[in-house]
Amino acid sequence: RPTPTKKMLELIIKELNQFNISKDNITLLVATGNHRPPTSNELIEMVGKEFKSSIPIVIHDASNKKNLIYLGETSRKVPIWVNKEIMKADLKILTGTISPHHAAGFTGGRKSILPGISGLKSLNIHHSLPIRPFYPALGWYHGNPFHEESLEAARITGIDFIVNSIHNREGDVIKVVAGDLDKAHYEGVKICRDIWAVRVPEMSDITIVSPGG
Repeated sequence: RPTPTKKMLELIIKELNQFNISKDNITLLVATGNHRPPTSNELIEMVGKEFKSSIPIVIHDASNKKNLIYLGETSRKVPIWVNKEIMKADLKILTGTISPHHAAGFTGGRKSILPGISGLKSLNIHHSLPIRPFYPALGWYHGNPFHEESLEAARITGIDFIVNSIHNREGDVIKVVAGDLDKAHYEGVKICRDIWAVRVPEMSDITIVSPGG
């Protein structure tokens, strides 16, 4: 993903240093979901050589139950198993990018927790939620159960702050939102929607679309 993680970290750590929070007290938790772990070179590309060598980095493994902690259930009975490393932190900050997503409506924000650092049991039940029969969830935000459960899980985890970037069609960063888990993310969603959404004047009987191919 095009997230400018290294630049975000530079700014976040600079801000934290002003409050006497040093690198020794910072841990980077890589939210892989159920994807493969990044290679050493990918980590360097992501966070830079300096941060890779000077800050502890924990790669999430959704299948490793020993590294998970149970926080309860969401209102739709999705069990919240998250990487226990995040619960050791007094200050929890999420970074990421906001872009259209086929299930969550939009990426970023709460998705760093569920699915980002959640266990397999949480992922399997969460990803099995009925989204909307026969309709794609791309760009669907309010009322989307995939989004709502992720947001609820992130709230229960106790997220304090997010920093998310929004990109144009060429991949350039055009805006960064920072602040509250819900409010800042939704501001980014509105910006992202203005960039990526295509408005049509009326419904058609037949529509032919291409995913870019």
